[in-house]
Amino acid sequence: MARIIPIAAAGARQASGKLEFRSQPPLSLYIHIPWCVEKCPYCDFNSHKAGASIPEDEYIAALVTDLESSLPLIWGRRIATIFIGGGTPACSQEKL
Repeated sequence: MARIIPIAAAGARQASGKLEFRSQPPLSLYIHIPWCVEKCPYCDFNSHKAGASIPEDEYIAALVTDLESSLPLIWGRRIATIFIGGGTPACSQEKL
């Protein structure tokens, strides 16, 4: 018979079946770069071979809009790590 082992997050307590944190846990931010120098056959990321021009300004504007719309959900929480991945970050200019 399977046994249930309760797991609690560090700094959290269980009250009436609801997990409550004494303080908000830190966040991790992932920034996806959708362009690559070449598309690798084994890659499952949503990425595409970079053409002659990349709509980088439009993409950065969309990222900023997305982050700003999420601010009310995460206000006051610390970002502990930032991951940049998906494609080849070197395909982008220094704007990122």
